[in-house]
Amino acid sequence: MNLATDNLLVELAANRPLPLRKARGLRVHCVSGVVWMTVAGVPGDIILRAGQSFRIPCKGLALVEAMPEAR
Repeated sequence: MNLATDNLLVELAANRPLPLRKARGLRVHCVSGVVWMTVAGVPGDIILRAGQSFRIPCKGLALVEAMPEAR
């Protein structure tokens, strides 16, 4: 998914990963729920809870998924 805005709210559902390609520099901010991320080139998984964020440091594929739902 190519994102053309700096401020986009996406509602995520469990078992529906959102692929982000070439997302280097994109900041993922969890507004509510819990977000699971795996990012090519980053060891381990990233878990975000409401109020937390993570800036994607690599330009490879990132997968973002809700646990069980998130914004």
